[in-house]
Amino acid sequence: MKSTQITSVIKGILAGHARLFPKSRWVAYFSAQMNAVQSSLDMIAHPQNQ
Repeated sequence: MKSTQITSVIKGILAGHARLFPKSRWVAYFSAQMNAVQSSLDMIAHPQNQ
């Protein structure tokens, strides 16, 4: 549950910054990093049977 709350806060901050600065390299970089973290956590939470 905490990860959902943390994600909501971060996305809220990121969305606000993106509205003010739509061409910001920081927004693109941070968004890519967050997607990478989310993918890693999904893999940890749902490992595939091998």
